[in-house]
Amino acid sequence: MKATRQNPTPETPFLIIMGAMKCGTTALFEYLRAHPAVCPSRIKEPGFFVSNELRARGLDWYFKLWDFDPATHRVAMEASTDYTKFPGRRDAPARIARALHDVRLVYLMRDPIARIESQFNHEIYEGRIDWDEPILSERIVAPSRYETQLRQYLSHVPRERMLLLDAAALAADPAAVVQRVCAFAGLDPDIDWPPFERVHETQSLTRIEDWLRQGPMPFVRHLPRGVRKRIFRGPTVAKRRMSAEERAEAWKLLRPELDWVEREFGFDTGTMRPAADS
Repeated sequence: MKATRQNPTPETPFLIIMGAMKCGTTALFEYLRAHPAVCPSRIKEPGFFVSNELRARGLDWYFKLWDFDPATHRVAMEASTDYTKFPGRRDAPARIARALHDVRLVYLMRDPIARIESQFNHEIYEGRIDWDEPILSERIVAPSRYETQLRQYLSHVPRERMLLLDAAALAADPAAVVQRVCAFAGLDPDIDWPPFERVHETQSLTRIEDWLRQGPMPFVRHLPRGVRKRIFRGPTVAKRRMSAEERAEAWKLLRPELDWVEREFGFDTGTMRPAADS
């Protein structure tokens, strides 16, 4: 018998990988989409709850991103790192809580300084910024403010509905981390998983749809890596790294945020700190 597919509803269990950017969200999304009870969104990062343009289309547009089979699927999943880019992107927690009545959130973190460097170099690669722009601009630093981002959610989503993960653990033992997420989401972890290969970029089959949603610039983004390098960077350019002074400034800003995460959530942030601070 042919499966009956339908759009999710506000009562459908949702699993949202909400960030942080450059912390393995794409890899986790790709690993979990292999689970037969997970219905992944056709656009990996819809960003619906922080986009005024998309929200104007209504929740029906959002729910149409899934082909949900109630007989097979346990959760509908998406992964939008824009949901943890406060204050540049606002109101995602309240909007998510109002729209989705059964939602669980996954938040990945890594060394906040390494995350800043990774985002900065990613944006150079994408042609959004120049190599010599300030690396510690608030827009780049904000996603590394893990306390700031999590505090936005605590007044809208119960703490037990949020799972914090270490990106280093995901890279070292993806099977173990994926099983943790399955337990958190009420999924059977004991399935015949495919190999947990390293994921570099989103492997979604709907990049054309993603491009049509976002506009002409993403067309260039989805060209082969070598072509993009020639368009955006010309000859190979060394990756930007923080100077000692920049690292000291960044750590002064971000150490209290890691301390808060460890204190409030009992989450071990040891892999995210300089060796001298661990």
